[in-house]
Amino acid sequence: MAREPLQLSDVTIQPVVFSLRFVYVFGSGVTIPGGSYQDFALAGLLALNLTTATSGTAVGLSTDLTTGVIDRFRTLRHVRPGRLRP
Repeated sequence: MAREPLQLSDVTIQPVVFSLRFVYVFGSGVTIPGGSYQDFALAGLLALNLTTATSGTAVGLSTDLTTGVIDRFRTLRHVRPGRLRP
């Protein structure tokens, strides 16, 4: 976050903007029989935000695996049950 402050907007601003856009702007034009559009939209937006956050973590882990950070962890002295396995 310190090197790339725009990443903070992915976590805070984007979910709020998407929620407002899909629930209040598009929600008035969609009718769902037997349910509420807001319930479906918020569940979908939650899933979207979780997958977006997960992809950032996956990219970071992949970078660590290719640059040798995990190999450096393996050379350190540590308790056997507590070690990282890729």
